[in-house]
Amino acid sequence: MKKIYSILSLLTALNLMGQSYFDNFLDHELKKEVLLNEEDGLDVPIDIDFVNRIGRTNELWILNQSNYNGGSFTIMPDVADTTLELINIYDSHNGHFMIYPSAVAMGENGNFATVQYVKNTAADATSTFMGPSLWSAGEDTFGVINQSDWASNEPLGSHMDMLHQSPFSTGLAYEEANVYWVNDGWNGNIVRYDFADDHGPGGEYHADGILARYPEVETERVDDVASHMILDEGKKWLYIVDSGNKRVIRLDITSGERGNTLSAPNESLADYYEMTNTTSEEIISEGLDQPAGIELVDNRLFVSDKALGKIFMYDIDNNFELLGEIVVGEGVQGIKIGLDKSLYYVNSDDETLTRLTPIFLSSVDEYNESKLVIYPSLNTNGILNISYDKIIEEVVIYDVLGKRVMSIEDLSNMSITLEVSELNQGIYFVQVNGVKPKRIQIL
Repeated sequence: MKKIYSILSLLTALNLMGQSYFDNFLDHELKKEVLLNEEDGLDVPIDIDFVNRIGRTNELWILNQSNYNGGSFTIMPDVADTTLELINIYDSHNGHFMIYPSAVAMGENGNFATVQYVKNTAADATSTFMGPSLWSAGEDTFGVINQSDWASNEPLGSHMDMLHQSPFSTGLAYEEANVYWVNDGWNGNIVRYDFADDHGPGGEYHADGILARYPEVETERVDDVASHMILDEGKKWLYIVDSGNKRVIRLDITSGERGNTLSAPNESLADYYEMTNTTSEEIISEGLDQPAGIELVDNRLFVSDKALGKIFMYDIDNNFELLGEIVVGEGVQGIKIGLDKSLYYVNSDDETLTRLTPIFLSSVDEYNESKLVIYPSLNTNGILNISYDKIIEEVVIYDVLGKRVMSIEDLSNMSITLEVSELNQGIYFVQVNGVKPKRIQIL
């Protein structure tokens, strides 16, 4: 395995701005660990999320779409300790409240929500009685309390609430309290769901729900492909995967005004209305086929593509410039960055959970820098000379922002000469065979 030295620490020491840690997923070799597969209980895994509670932030819940009997979760109690016993759990009433789930979003209050990719579970084929469900992540609640399997006059499992205005939902994002955003695949737009006060485990009261529908934000669903969403930390922009239109859009949730009051065909609600004159924009319109998962960390946006088998990275601060791609295999859907800054993803085709981590050298003693010579360090003639005591296999040149500007592979000599006259004046870092980069300046 090739040894790679992180240029991040070098740039930080020089107090150079613009480089993100997460760019290391593009510039370094990645350690790939398949953490779970179908033998561990994965059953068409489609999304993942970490519990959003102090003391449990390394606890990863993998949402299994499973089959017509309903979805389930495979839970890793701590991704930092893969020896801990897994928890495979489902609710006895998941045949309605979690039927063909497509997304999960953890809240900050101990609850979480799921959305279901199905029109209804009623005998009437014309029914549209489906929407998001609210659950508790409490260890003594989900899949534990009221597990009567639809016994007469008994509470309806461990679900905490459910509203029914969005069949075939494909994406979900958490905002605050019991408020979630839903990518409504049946109506082809976005809905803000406020469950208000949940009714407790197994209850049936939904009349305090408040819904705002955004008809101007149009989306299109694709069978078997999630269209996940995520809200930025400032809680202004909602980033939306629009799988059917092969794009990513975003909505300013602080924009718009109340429009028409809507009638709710499936239940009584406290309020249900349209939001109009909202601000939204298409931010990624090229290069995607079946976009599915989405993650936002710092100023980097990650988007997975199920058909292409790739995870793309974009620079939010630079007009969503495509920085690069990570090839992971067809079937990739939900993605998440953990506290360990690793990238986790599920593949619904081969039923796996995988972790990717950039590889860095742990010590400068692992290479012999003194035998690598790069000159002139102050370059005025556009010619760069490199000599080494080993065969030179690869040379990579980075600019001060950590962006790769030149890459040459399959070399076979111990000394080479490079033409760098096309590079602009400035400071660069030259990395040979993955060892510690050396600084040069082109004048």
